[in-house]
Amino acid sequence: MKDLNSSDFSNKRVLMRVDFNVPIKNGVIQSDTRIKAVIPTIKFLQKRNCKITLMSHLGRPKGKDLELSLAPVALALSKLLNQEVKFANDCINIDFSLEPSEIILLENTRFYEEDKKNDPEFSKKLANNQDIFIMEAFATAHRKNASTYGIQDHLESYYGLLVNEELTKINKIIDSKEKPFIAVLGGKKITDKIDVVKNLLEIADYVIIGGGMPFPFYSLKGIHTGLSMLDAGDWEIIKPFLDHPKLLLPIDYRVADNTRTSKFENVDFDKIPEDKMALDIGEKSIEKFTKLILSAKKVVWNGPVGVFENPAFAVGSKKLGEAISKVPLTLIGGGDTISAIENLNIKKTFTHISTGGGAVLEILKGKQLIALR
Repeated sequence: MKDLNSSDFSNKRVLMRVDFNVPIKNGVIQSDTRIKAVIPTIKFLQKRNCKITLMSHLGRPKGKDLELSLAPVALALSKLLNQEVKFANDCINIDFSLEPSEIILLENTRFYEEDKKNDPEFSKKLANNQDIFIMEAFATAHRKNASTYGIQDHLESYYGLLVNEELTKINKIIDSKEKPFIAVLGGKKITDKIDVVKNLLEIADYVIIGGGMPFPFYSLKGIHTGLSMLDAGDWEIIKPFLDHPKLLLPIDYRVADNTRTSKFENVDFDKIPEDKMALDIGEKSIEKFTKLILSAKKVVWNGPVGVFENPAFAVGSKKLGEAISKVPLTLIGGGDTISAIENLNIKKTFTHISTGGGAVLEILKGKQLIALR
């Protein structure tokens, strides 16, 4: 894959894979961060009179689910660019022609299961009538899909300005020798992130985990966790880390009987009632973790530590986020993390907010991003 600045793009037909997997509620986009992120590359191509075709996935549709249509994104991008962005009701077999600098957004590539399966014939159909391919979907660069990986077998391929910026900034932060280095990880499943945890424990001073990830650790120690979410994965893989001195679990929680209530109580981690679920880290955990974070010189944050969509269980994510915003060198990754920052009005004084969650995690594992070949 080549640098975008290494060739002459004048008057080319460009197929660009972007990541417009944005939160949409009742047809209204809740965060346009990922849409705005690709505008510099679009303008780069427009200055060279390119004809621009954009493609992306959205959500996890089963077939052609119009609730996951990219039509609202085309409207949003039109407003941001102050020009019409055409919209195609499919992503293959589209009969269209563009004038120089015009843009068309194709319908959700995941309406076809062939995309996720990296089907070579589907890749070929996507590439039809295009001159070059630009990979600008950093958030999906760790996935071997037809629209990110397979397409490169059919078109001369480049990485975009956003991907270049992401890699440069992320690697600079990770390679920095600043200490103390603290990692904060949230999420539902520890088994999904155990390789990340393992790698971070080797390079960070401490790794704080929240969300649903701590509960298998408690259960393996015989501690009951009530109705709290328990990862159904293979817990054997976490046994070597049960008493790791660098791995920090919450010491108390806000618990309630459902995620929608505003009523809760604060209990120690080993006192969660059988009929309650832990939905946010508790007061003692917040105090302990914020003090540690404020002593750091570098922090990587991926994932909220509670059910931040409900204000009653957003306190932990907000307090930790505010502390992280004061650290000199910070890397933020993941769509949920960005949503938490925006919804909780945390000051955006971070060194770098990445558009990618899984891609950042893959880098934190010490691996290469498969679609950037």
